[in-house]
Amino acid sequence: FNRAKEIGSARFFFLSRISSKKNLLATISAFSKIPVGLHATLDIYGPIDDAAYWEQCKETMPQLPAHLSINYKGAIANKEAETMMSSYHFSLLQTQHENFGHSIVESMAAGCPVIISDQTPWRNLEIIKAGWDIPLANETALINALTQCCKMDQQTFNEWSRSAYDYATAIFNNPALIADNRLVFA
Repeated sequence: FNRAKEIGSARFFFLSRISSKKNLLATISAFSKIPVGLHATLDIYGPIDDAAYWEQCKETMPQLPAHLSINYKGAIANKEAETMMSSYHFSLLQTQHENFGHSIVESMAAGCPVIISDQTPWRNLEIIKAGWDIPLANETALINALTQCCKMDQQTFNEWSRSAYDYATAIFNNPALIADNRLVFA
């Protein structure tokens, strides 16, 4: 993974359908509180499932401070996702619930540490340097994770990127998990 990472800035992406369950509004709220002096971009990818919810999200975006930017990039084909992910540092998905979270694991497989809620099966990510799993009610912890991402230097980012990739590889190669998924789709 050869992504340049400068201290003081980070590129985040959100990849999911736009609906209240995916909690984009809370994500935007926390993102907007990244401290001045740091620079961050959040690009949103996914189809709009709930137009009224998307309108609420859009209303908050022009209120961002100048050191932050959010862009809606639209839906993306599955085959394009890996290439897209390779141009970002971190994946951001504060979902209200996921049984698995394919985009989460795919993000890690692309070397993007994840910032997710604690409402997925993926836990204790910070310990293994693959990301953060943050309680939905703890906006302060989310802001702190976003800030930590921005402040990361190249060497630290490379270590976290590699750890995320290694963790995803272990998930993909877990025979029990593969068998469970076959049962779901059988």
